[in-house]
Amino acid sequence: MSEKLLFVFEGERTEHEIFKSLQNTLFPGIEDFELYACYGSHIYSLYKILEKDDDLDIVELLREKNKKNKQRLNGISRNDIALIYLFFDYDPQTNQESDEVIQQMLKKFSNETENGKLFISYPMVEAVKDSASEKFLCDEQRTILVEDSKKYKNTVHTKIESPLKYFPKYTTTIWQRIIKQNLQQASWILYDNDVMPNIDTAKQMSQSDIYQAEYNKYVTKQNRIAILSEFPFFVMEYFPKELIQDN
Repeated sequence: MSEKLLFVFEGERTEHEIFKSLQNTLFPGIEDFELYACYGSHIYSLYKILEKDDDLDIVELLREKNKKNKQRLNGISRNDIALIYLFFDYDPQTNQESDEVIQQMLKKFSNETENGKLFISYPMVEAVKDSASEKFLCDEQRTILVEDSKKYKNTVHTKIESPLKYFPKYTTTIWQRIIKQNLQQASWILYDNDVMPNIDTAKQMSQSDIYQAEYNKYVTKQNRIAILSEFPFFVMEYFPKELIQDN
């Protein structure tokens, strides 16, 4: 089996731009990021499809979604792909039964060598821009009301500094800040410990544990969402400790 990696994004453009910026800035020598596909809808839509057919081949599903996927995955079968990673938004207002759906999805997509490994942004992918700001870890910036999640994209674009609005302009310093601040935010969410964790601790932070803390501590009790980007956790998951330290 070839060592192809498949990255499945909720959107067509933004996530791809983020990933290319991350790769080109911090890991320019890594050439493994070969295949990108857009699902084109939210995680709850994917759940409904999987409910009807639990054995569905996700490569075939993506190929059927749109013409660009058909071109990108031309001649590719599931057996050609070593690892699958999925990147989706939390967006709790999209589905009234979001808690059950997310738990099922995290179980279904818990292994990158099988069905794939799911990473979730809270409330959505624009959290990466939000966490690029030096003001991100100020108390008033760290959470938003659940009912404000629908307008989060516009809120972030309005409030952040101009250089942070465009991913191709992100520097090494900006990406290092994004990763460090999200790891500290996750430590705060998971352990009520507002410090930057070491790499070993960060690598133990599971998407399932983060979701449970988000839902139980914030969504349920406070009607709020603690803002968190998914991309730093992919970095912790995929790259070895030594490479992360070097970068």
